[in-house]
Amino acid sequence: MTTILSDLDPRHLDALADLIAERVAARILPQQAAPAASDDFLDTEGVCVLLKKSRDTIERLKLPRTRVGGTWRYRRDEVLAELARRQSEPPKKRRTRDDGPAPVRKSRGGKK
Repeated sequence: MTTILSDLDPRHLDALADLIAERVAARILPQQAAPAASDDFLDTEGVCVLLKKSRDTIERLKLPRTRVGGTWRYRRDEVLAELARRQSEPPKKRRTRDDGPAPVRKSRGGKK
């Protein structure tokens, strides 16, 4: 488990630590009201603030989201879990010139 956490980006680790601290505090201090259910869902701006990224970057990341009314909503725990999963995956190998020529694509029967 420590190897998974050591591979996380420090920003994502901080966000994960904040989430854990909130849950621990909710269990230790039951007299305080639990966070509202709306706190679990974030709009795009909320995810931007959480991850300290631009709107374009958030949309490019293609994070798991749900349509609520006319807007997209992100579950905070799903966003953090997805980022942790992506951090633990080995990076995809990119093609280089040393890999040889690119594979030839077959045409799809379009106009000639």
